[in-house]
Parts: sequence; C-alpha cells; structure tokens
Amino acid sequence: NMIHVAQWSCTAALFRQSGKLLNKGQFLILYGPFKICNKHTSESNYFFDNSLKMQNSLWGIRNLEEVSDEGKKNSFFQQEIINMPANNFLIIYRKDSN
Repeated sequence: NMIHVAQWSCTAALFRQSGKLLNKGQFLILYGPFKICNKHTSESNYFFDNSLKMQNSLWGIRNLEEVSDEGKKNSFFQQEIINMPANNFLIIYRKDSN
C-alpha cells in the first residue's frame, strides 16, 4: 500500500487508473494502516502518522471512509475488511461496472 506515503492525488489516481484497467468483478486490494471513522486504531499508528506528516505534510494514514468514497467514484465497492498483524488492514474492493 502506497497511499499513506503519497499525496491524496495518488489515491485518486490509483482508483481512476485501476477503474480503467480492471473489468467488472475484478478486485483491487489495499494493505496497510487506516483510520476508521477518522480515528487511529492504535497508539503506534498515531505515532506513525505523525512521523509521516513530519517528513511530508501531504503524507499520512488515510481515513478508510474517504478512501472508499474515492473508490465509489470509480465503480469500486468495499467488499471486505480483514484485520492483519501490526495494526494493518487488508481492504478488498470489487469493481462493479465496466
């Protein structure tokens, strides 16, 4: 997952370009830390987020709902969220139309 170490426009581009390349029923999978309801899921993610923002103010752990909204703009719908080790998530998006 690169979206936390890139500016927001990269997240938009990821969904936009994936929407052009993937067909209906195919998946886009994101892995990494996310905020849920704009709240960090762990203290370590809070510190990691601050560390990222100190390196570049455009970086940071993204709010899952905002990421999913960006997906919806490109016909991707959040199908599943899987908790992973080290306070990360695996987010599975399914493309709904061509």
